[in-house]
Amino acid sequence: LVYLHSPLHQDTPRFCRQTLATAQCKAFIDEHFVIWGGSLEYSEPFVVSESIQSSGFPFMAVLLC
Repeated sequence: LVYLHSPLHQDTPRFCRQTLATAQCKAFIDEHFVIWGGSLEYSEPFVVSESIQSSGFPFMAVLLC
């Protein structure tokens, strides 16, 4: 599971508080996924964002190998 964080996007604070920070979301992710996240303020998450062609933020995606 990939989470790309954009602190400049208007929906990010609400998404973090009302979705990611909930016990249900944490339990589901912990049980089913390995998660990687990053802020677009840094180069590696920005490169990942371009690579997977994310178009809106906050952004989550399940990557299949």
